[in-house]
Amino acid sequence: MATTQTSLIVRWLRLRLRPSSRLCRRPVATQAPPHPLSKDTPDVKALLALNPGVSKQARSVPTYETKKNKHNWKRNADKCGSCASNFSNDFRDIKRTTLSERGALREALSIVISVRRPQGVSKCYGIGPPLLDRFASAQQQRGKR
Repeated sequence: MATTQTSLIVRWLRLRLRPSSRLCRRPVATQAPPHPLSKDTPDVKALLALNPGVSKQARSVPTYETKKNKHNWKRNADKCGSCASNFSNDFRDIKRTTLSERGALREALSIVISVRRPQGVSKCYGIGPPLLDRFASAQQQRGKR
């Protein structure tokens, strides 16, 4: 029984691995050359050559080389004068809109009001500043209970 099963498997494999006559391959000499999809000028080719390519082989880099390369790109206090360890009250690279505390509080209030707005009340229609003030005070009173 086992030999008949193995012979069937071998016969099946031979049939599967046999080259198919349906796949007609032309000889290499008669195949048409691959048609380029686009033609670039030499200056464009030079620019495209600057793009990074995919490595075809693995490259091993020693750890000390990786750390040395990382050191060049990190902010290190020993090589960077502006990289102070204490950044408290340091506003050298801050945007002017960031310093507006009043604007931030106004924005936070509008977010709180829009979140707590009763259903059916639109943001644009029928809700003015007096109504907003009454609504906010009512919400504060509700929170105190």
